[in-house]
Amino acid sequence: MTKVEFPLIQALVATLSFKFARVGDTTVTGCWAFLPNGFQVGYGESACVDPNNFDFELGKKYAKERCVQAATNKLWELEGYLLKVTGATSDRFVESVGEVANSGSHDRNLSFGEAVVAMKQGKKVTRSGWNGAGMFAYYVPAGKYPALPYREHLALRTAQGDITTWSPSTSDALACDWLIVD
Repeated sequence: MTKVEFPLIQALVATLSFKFARVGDTTVTGCWAFLPNGFQVGYGESACVDPNNFDFELGKKYAKERCVQAATNKLWELEGYLLKVTGATSDRFVESVGEVANSGSHDRNLSFGEAVVAMKQGKKVTRSGWNGAGMFAYYVPAGKYPALPYREHLALRTAQGDITTWSPSTSDALACDWLIVD
């Protein structure tokens, strides 16, 4: 693929959810656009001069129009960047990562971004560059233990065989030698 296609952008815009708010007692209405994964891709606002003319529903309408345009522009930028860096747009990127994650294959090295997607699909990942035998990282969704809530996080099985919470190093995040563990 050598370019971002308009139907992809349209499809992404169709998935957006919107949040609206009036800014205090002003005549400003804000609108925020979010992708299904919660990533914010747009903001728009509207305002009227006379507070007596303020209508929140009209404010939402005009703010959303601006927000959709801003989100569309941002999605073009993000998809273009992704294409430049990975050689694929988000629709192809997710498909290719899904194929690798579902195959359990070790024959293709993954980027850290692809490894994160695989972990969120329930796979364990490791780096060929890690020295410790049996090490792998995995995703832990948010939950409660026993009554105390905890946030989603990444965990690591260490070379010593125990489990710890894990934050990737810069080297880990930039590495492209990630593999899915069977």
